[in-house]
Amino acid sequence: MGSCCFSILLIVSTSAVGQENADELFKKGHMLAGEGSYEEAIRLFTQVIAIRPKTPEAFLNRGFSYAKLGQHEEAVKDYGQAISLKPKYLEAYMNRASSFLFQGDFKRALEDYTIAIEIDPKRAEGYFNRGIAYVRTGDYKKALEDYDEAIELNSSYAEAYGNRGFVHQILGDHEKAVRDFSEAIGLDQENANAYYNRGISGASMGHVEDALRDFGKAISLDPMNSNAYRSRGITLSEMKEPQRAMEDLNKAIQLNPGDVRAYLARGNLWEAMGNHLEAVKDFDEAIHVDPQNADAYNNRAIAYRNSGNKAGAIRDWQKAAQLGSEEARKHLRSQGRGW
Repeated sequence: MGSCCFSILLIVSTSAVGQENADELFKKGHMLAGEGSYEEAIRLFTQVIAIRPKTPEAFLNRGFSYAKLGQHEEAVKDYGQAISLKPKYLEAYMNRASSFLFQGDFKRALEDYTIAIEIDPKRAEGYFNRGIAYVRTGDYKKALEDYDEAIELNSSYAEAYGNRGFVHQILGDHEKAVRDFSEAIGLDQENANAYYNRGISGASMGHVEDALRDFGKAISLDPMNSNAYRSRGITLSEMKEPQRAMEDLNKAIQLNPGDVRAYLARGNLWEAMGNHLEAVKDFDEAIHVDPQNADAYNNRAIAYRNSGNKAGAIRDWQKAAQLGSEEARKHLRSQGRGW
């Protein structure tokens, strides 16, 4: 799905616990959580709960700390306790929904975000985060509606423009995507993802020079962005600039050795340059990373054929056809072969 620029709002309450000792523990826990010392913060919030077990803010903040440590099951339990003590606790619903998202429980995430929106229908973050959940379920129409609402409530919401642009990109509406990414960049000129995604849509529209500038800007803002190197490499390859393309694809693979698309792109480039051996090596790597990748088998078949390895080519075309490659199936039919 390309590169997305999604972010999820997690909220910490600064409410006092009430009792003096518990109040001091709570403040220290909050401070530690703010510094990233989540385990120590959990220890202090647990002490607060032992002193004042009916304090929803303590459960909320302990849940937040668990979530930051990736312990979302514990976080969900604490957010649930906070909600049982304070049924209209907006922050607890928002945070629990975020943990559900991380767990892949999109149904319950949507339920919690919807409740949060009912509690405060003027809060843009509720719609923004529910839009993320809808994207994860593949309901792009509802995601767009939520991003529209978030932007209506906050016209300076750069992340919402970026996310809406990404949905337009998924749906193939690259003109709208470019407009939204441009809005996001106008609001946040350090947004590397917005430049990268605008480059993707620009390239898809044939605006290759604009795309190259955007990929270059994304790389300057985030030199570790392997996707930007890979996409720029692919664009340069299509522009018949093999040397620059190879440099970018090498860098993409160096930064992310598990990038199947980079291996495929570099393999295709090697093949276009007539180096069948290196092409096969890259398609081998792509298959090693993703054994179910039909394109890798199909492309390796072409490299085998061009290098004179007819048996290897047929074997790979049959495997690609079994994995669903229409190109491989068409080729095998032309030879009267099955798969």
